[in-house]
Amino acid sequence: FYYEQDWPAALAGFAAGVRADPRSARARHWHATALMHAGRLPQALAEIDAAQRLDPQARAIRADKGFILFAAGRRREGLAVLSELAASDPEFN
Repeated sequence: FYYEQDWPAALAGFAAGVRADPRSARARHWHATALMHAGRLPQALAEIDAAQRLDPQARAIRADKGFILFAAGRRREGLAVLSELAASDPEFN
């Protein structure tokens, strides 16, 4: 995904991972970030929300949700997510 930047193959691979294990927060998280980088922001938000429902305390999921919201033009919401994460877990960076 990052190294070769073969977006179609990467997105197909992440989607296959989600289909193989739809209860995997990690698969959904990675799929969400790939979708964000591919500019598919509504799908990225849906996928990161699904990841967060599966693992609501995961700091990386919460951080990437803030980033995806920010990238989607929902800056206040994104900053609120990131601010809450920083306040609740100041050691996370």
